[in-house]
Amino acid sequence: MKHCYSIATPDVPLSRSVFGLNGDFETNLEKVKQAGFDGVELIMCDPEKVNLEQMVSSLKRHNLEAVMISSGEITAIEGLSLSSPDKEIRTKTIQRFGQLAKTAQLLGTNINIGRSRGMLQKGISKEKTDVWLIDSLKAICDDAGPLGVSYALEPVAPQLMNYINTLEETLVYIDRIGYDNISYMLDTQHMYLGEKDMFGIIRHYGKEALHVHLTDSNRNYPGSGEIPFETVIAAFSQAGYEKAFAHESLPVPDMERCMQYSINHMKPILNKYYTPTPVTY
Repeated sequence: MKHCYSIATPDVPLSRSVFGLNGDFETNLEKVKQAGFDGVELIMCDPEKVNLEQMVSSLKRHNLEAVMISSGEITAIEGLSLSSPDKEIRTKTIQRFGQLAKTAQLLGTNINIGRSRGMLQKGISKEKTDVWLIDSLKAICDDAGPLGVSYALEPVAPQLMNYINTLEETLVYIDRIGYDNISYMLDTQHMYLGEKDMFGIIRHYGKEALHVHLTDSNRNYPGSGEIPFETVIAAFSQAGYEKAFAHESLPVPDMERCMQYSINHMKPILNKYYTPTPVTY
């Protein structure tokens, strides 16, 4: 198990809407390491605007592993979407995922698909949107497969998105796509808000999750809302989940205190149920 924090890469503009740490990449890596985390989830938009060799070197220097690339900012910043009604946008999105996949191969990691799948649009049927999404997902899985890169499709609570809200729905899409390199991930806020039985989901599906996000019911740091995190972590441990837990919270009250409050709340709980996995290069 690795305990990780979200950090934006240099191509992502400074914004309070970005989860985790944002700003100078080197400085933020040092903050993550000093706080006591084992790795990072990279929030990335355009790999062509990043010095990837320098980024790999920085991660090695700080002995931090990149456990996932988050793709949400390609939607927030550029409006890209795998299910857009606009064919040109879908094509650009597929191309961007191809670039992200090459980056993930370089880092030995995988890619999350949350907001970047897109939303249902007024006047366009779900059936038509499904065709666009599934075709796009098959295309990016085709590109990523030979690179050894997988995708983690993320259920997002209906209060936040109107498309693919539960794990049950997510598994249907994964089955329809039919590729080995697409699976699912879990997010504590989305489970808390969107699932009828959050702990049932963790018990039955936690082991095979590709990745897990830690954030509270209000999308702020763990301990600021209503989610009982010791019960959550106990359930993941009992299910046999052994991969990474990555914090993905809004920077409230600010980036540094959010990170510190996060690890203060979660590290004792994780240490109770898990032995950290050393980072090796």
